[in-house]
Amino acid sequence: MTRNKVQCLDDYNIPLYLSTTVTDIKGKYRLEGVTISKVDENLKPTKGTEQDIACDTLFLSVGLIPENELSKKAGVILSRGTEGAEVDNNYETNVCGIFSTGNVLHIHDVADYASFEGYYVGEKAAE
Repeated sequence: MTRNKVQCLDDYNIPLYLSTTVTDIKGKYRLEGVTISKVDENLKPTKGTEQDIACDTLFLSVGLIPENELSKKAGVILSRGTEGAEVDNNYETNVCGIFSTGNVLHIHDVADYASFEGYYVGEKAAE
C-alpha cells in the first residue's frame, strides 16, 4: 500500500485526505474547487471541519463491496461479513467447480494481492 501511495500520489504531489467527504463542488463548466469535511463514526460530515481546496481534478475513493450477481445466480453461498463467496482452503465455493478470487471474493487494497491470489486459485482449480 505504501509503494502505491508513493508512486501514485506522493510522486505527483497529490494530497490524500482520509476520513473526509466532499460536501460541496465549486465551478460551473469546469471544476474549480471543493469543500471537504471530516466525518464522524457514522460517516456524517462534522460541522466546523470544512476546508476549501482549489483544484481542477477530483478522485473519489469509496467503500466497495464484491460484485456477485453471477455467483448468486449459480447458487454460491455468500458471506454476510464480506459479501463475497464462502470458500474452502482451495478457494472453491459450495458449488462444485466454481472457485472465487479477487474482488468477487473480497475487496483487495492492492491489485498485486488480487493477482497473486488469482494465480494461486488458478493452480488449485487446475488440480
